[in-house]
Amino acid sequence: MATRSSQRATGVTRPGGSPRRGGFTLLELLVIIAIVALLTGILAPSLGQITELVRRTICVSNLHKLAQATSGYAADNDGVHAPTWSGQKHWFTLMAEYHGSDEITYCPMVTEYLRTDRARNAGSRTHAWWLNENTYGVKAYTGGSYGVNCWIHSTAAWGRNPAYLWKSIFSSGPAENIPVSGDCVWHNGYPHHNDVAGAKEAYGNLGSGGNMNRWLIDRHEGHICLSFMDGGARAVDLHDLWSLNWHRTFQLRGPQPIPWLDN
Repeated sequence: MATRSSQRATGVTRPGGSPRRGGFTLLELLVIIAIVALLTGILAPSLGQITELVRRTICVSNLHKLAQATSGYAADNDGVHAPTWSGQKHWFTLMAEYHGSDEITYCPMVTEYLRTDRARNAGSRTHAWWLNENTYGVKAYTGGSYGVNCWIHSTAAWGRNPAYLWKSIFSSGPAENIPVSGDCVWHNGYPHHNDVAGAKEAYGNLGSGGNMNRWLIDRHEGHICLSFMDGGARAVDLHDLWSLNWHRTFQLRGPQPIPWLDN
């Protein structure tokens, strides 16, 4: 007579008296595979959304630190913001002295440089921009994926109207709506309310239709992350970039069409 332990070892006895072998039948395996495939299909979008949320959060955190560095510089200089070029230092190099890390100038959505075989090259939604040493006559930052809003500076460059500059923290304006830096294909820019969205997203170039196109990249599902003069940072819908106070006389506009994103 078989013991209880030996019955467990040989399997459960069927009504006909023959023990059932361990393992799955082909039908059972197909059912399991179908269930796994179904669950994967259900969970994959959620996992993708979670990944994007984590990356966006890191990006916002990076830009928050850049905003704090901007405030730190102003605090050390009687409230005045950095000039376009500070001696032989690029703005990002100067800010690194306050936030202490080069790594925060890269959005986690950016994976590589597009080109590094020439003096300067723009990036894209997934590529960093590149500047060789001493580009523009300054000790240039080597690369990054954020750009600075040049209208916050205390001096203008490239023939820009100095009357548009915010210059200092004492300028009257909504600090929570004045961009400092953010996701960009270039290291800086001078957005204007007359800029229009180009027909194509900038990729390895500065786009057409004005400086706003340097920021018009689909890096965070129709958004980019920006830091602001009040020290905060957040994601902003690309259509709403014309609703921000980029410079002193910027004429706020409602959501603007973006052909390559809307079609």
